[in-house]
Amino acid sequence: MRCFSTIRPARWLEVTKGAQDEAYDLSLRYDVDRSLPVTRYTTIPLNLISKKGGHRNVSFVEMAEIDDDDWNFPINPDAFRLYPQGLSLPDVIQKYRQTGLVPEVPINNPNLKIRHVSSSICPPEVQNGDNYDLVVLVKSAVYNFEDRQKFRKLYAHLRNDSVKYPYRVGIVFFMGLPSSARENVFERDGFKITLDGRAGYALVNLTSRRAEILTRLEEEVRQYDDLVVGDFEDTYFNLSLKMHLTFLWAARYCCRRPGFMFLDDDMAFNEKRLYTVLANLPFEWRRTVAIARTRRTSRTMRPSESSGDRKWALTKQEVPWPVHAPYANGYFYMLGYDHVADLALAMFFTKPILIDDVWLGLVMHKLGLQFQLPDWINYTLHHQTDVTKFIALPLKSLLSSSA
Repeated sequence: MRCFSTIRPARWLEVTKGAQDEAYDLSLRYDVDRSLPVTRYTTIPLNLISKKGGHRNVSFVEMAEIDDDDWNFPINPDAFRLYPQGLSLPDVIQKYRQTGLVPEVPINNPNLKIRHVSSSICPPEVQNGDNYDLVVLVKSAVYNFEDRQKFRKLYAHLRNDSVKYPYRVGIVFFMGLPSSARENVFERDGFKITLDGRAGYALVNLTSRRAEILTRLEEEVRQYDDLVVGDFEDTYFNLSLKMHLTFLWAARYCCRRPGFMFLDDDMAFNEKRLYTVLANLPFEWRRTVAIARTRRTSRTMRPSESSGDRKWALTKQEVPWPVHAPYANGYFYMLGYDHVADLALAMFFTKPILIDDVWLGLVMHKLGLQFQLPDWINYTLHHQTDVTKFIALPLKSLLSSSA
């Protein structure tokens, strides 16, 4: 079985620390053919999106001139198609898979390398690897060593016993490298943001211990075979890069085409409820599932908001509309392999924004893909004492229930 044939096989590359620390390069290989027949979205009639109307068409750049209060609600979904690059992503993906050609240079093709991969979960050197039904991708900050240990302890039996269950589940933690920044205040696009919570604490208190964290990470890599480490600094500014690299790794190396569950590292899954859910999904769920609760009226925060919200703020030039395209909060969602492979490619042709969940929503919209949440599937971000009915919930809830 071939694995993600849309990207040519990655090549080993040397990195600065020497040949033993090679990295996988997952950047897109392509040739440009500007005559390729691909639908382009460049303008939209002003009267479809503005309360004030107008008899002209406007571009994405010109949308920034429309005050947030002047937009029609609900927002015409065709407006989201103009988000750069304004190409029909289904057309682009189809042509690329057929020919290896793209109509334009991708707007988003950064340095995409992975320093370390798991040799047991979707191993790059083994085309057919282990036959997992579901791979759980835990999005972890590099310094969250304790949370990863708690997670491993909770699911330690799966490494040896998963084959005995109705579904084989693999777990990997995805992270970048410790940041070199030494404070939690940043300036971008003319306004300042302050990172709070665990991320802000880590920048203020842990960055000075970067060498120590790298040493601990190297020890963790040697001890456990469940880490995928990207060659980027794991910071607020790289959330979309981290997401893209995660999707590329999954699409490129999970050759048996499993389904995927995405979790933050303070979340966990309820095994018993998970198996019940999987048993009731359509036969092709591993390739086609798209489960999450969709946010449809989430307001776009602006730099003029209070400082507590500024880390989510976007300028009118970045995102001109006052309400985001439909998206799901990233602490839990499930996607089938086919969707992950399509999204991994489509992300190359979608300008990244700092809020990774919102970015994923835009890419999905441009692909014509939506999350669905059947009424018999429940998950929560809030602590629960009765965990039985939830497929995913805070890690501390499951740890308490298993104590």
